[in-house]
Amino acid sequence: MVSRGRNVFPADSADGRRNITDVHQSSAQISEISGRQELFCANRRNQRTVGMNFPRIAQMVAEITRMTMKALRKSARSAGEKPMFKNVIKRILDIILTLIALIILSPVLLILAILIRLKLGSPVIFTQKRAGKEGKPFTIYKFRTMTNARDAKGKLLPNAQRKTKFGNILRSTSLDELPELWNVLRGNMSLVGPRPLLLEYLPYYNPEQNKRHDVLPGITGWAQINGRNALNWEEKFALDVWYVKHQSLLLDIKILFKTVVKVFQQKNINHGKGQFMPRFDDYKKSRE
Repeated sequence: MVSRGRNVFPADSADGRRNITDVHQSSAQISEISGRQELFCANRRNQRTVGMNFPRIAQMVAEITRMTMKALRKSARSAGEKPMFKNVIKRILDIILTLIALIILSPVLLILAILIRLKLGSPVIFTQKRAGKEGKPFTIYKFRTMTNARDAKGKLLPNAQRKTKFGNILRSTSLDELPELWNVLRGNMSLVGPRPLLLEYLPYYNPEQNKRHDVLPGITGWAQINGRNALNWEEKFALDVWYVKHQSLLLDIKILFKTVVKVFQQKNINHGKGQFMPRFDDYKKSRE
């Protein structure tokens, strides 16, 4: 034991052993405290170093990101692929926006399905083969807008005779297009792009017009906000090809926004006075 600078010997060996144990424990505690202090100081030094170098680190990360994106774009161009917006970002946005639309519009879809069943009959969904990207066929889904009225021989009556007021409302408000959101989720269509047309039209496109098939067809497009059915076929296809050559994120946003405005304005809905636009194949044959 130590007391006021004098050595005091323990009364017995047991006291000696306890004193030695106390000294060892104290030494261990001192070592532990010293180690913690060194670790704390080291952490503080590291924090100061990171803090001083943070702008440089951020600049390095930004530069690495820029170089990576540049390499990806260069690789895509060398492989003959389309820019990233056209094959990655556009698809991601299509999925996200379509899921949001389906959630918000689910009550509307249900009500429309019931009304269509009561007023126009079944099936509620109209399906048809259309030409998709690269002219490949796919099945498009729409709400039906006409009845199944037939003549005495069981053949469907012409479109004009099967139209109803309710069906015209569905078409003029584009509500009949809502099931095409399912086509977007499946990857057959995009929210924005040239409208998918009949397979029978494929042989009648010229090489320039056929470029409209270089991208996925859309629920709405550049032609739909710039005249819709008030345009003739050549004007429509010219606008479609222009979109293919100039598509971008900002252009798609502009088209989606203007589509909503056009639907509420109810402009250029039908071709002529309430008539359907003539078929493209018939139109081409009449001009030959």
